Amino acid sequence: MNHYAIASGSGGGTRHFDLAKQLIKDNYKVTIFASSFDHYSKTEKVFKRKSKTQVIEEIQGVEFLWIRTTSYQKNNLRRVMNMVTYTLRSYRASKKMDEKPDIVIGSLMHPMAAVIGYLIAKRFGAKFYFEERDLWPQTLIDLGKISSKHPITRMLSSLELFLYKKADRIIVLFENAERYIRTRGIEADKVVYLPNGVDLERFDQSIHQVIADEKISDFFLSE
Repeated sequence: MNHYAIASGSGGGTRHFDLAKQLIKDNYKVTIFASSFDHYSKTEKVFKRKSKTQVIEEIQGVEFLWIRTTSYQKNNLRRVMNMVTYTLRSYRASKKMDEKPDIVIGSLMHPMAAVIGYLIAKRFGAKFYFEERDLWPQTLIDLGKISSKHPITRMLSSLELFLYKKADRIIVLFENAERYIRTRGIEADKVVYLPNGVDLERFDQSIHQVIADEKISDFFLSE
């Protein structure tokens, strides 16, 4: 469950697409629940008709379940509605799944995506992995965006602890996050350190394309 997941060829992070490709090599089947509205370009990328709310697309063996969500142009109420529609429609889409998942990963791009991951895992009796990409709300406190005593801070802190306790595994992207999680009373063996990496196959393809482009340029220059 990653609201903002994308495949290669689009602007933004392809973390879960790249991880899914590696899992498929080990005979896993992966479905990524993602919003069809592109956060970076602020455009609808999938749906041309408003009658549809979900569609499945296979990209290099990875199954994307695109969820149509409310459009927005800036951080206002419409963006909140974008998150809400993703959450509600993802849950409805999960009810139509033919197969029972073994593991559901809820990625904290925003809190509701992680919560819906937990609810889907609970309904199917699957394991729940909570991926915390940023320490909510500690990051906001450290950046001076919000007071540690603010009601929203306390709500987010309670939600974070709830997800820690319910998760079978907690995935973090930076090594020292484990220290913070232990201060919240969570055992260290639940934490999995899985940082971002590089898809070397894509890098090799890019190099080959550059070489090919240079050869074409040399041909026309020689003419």
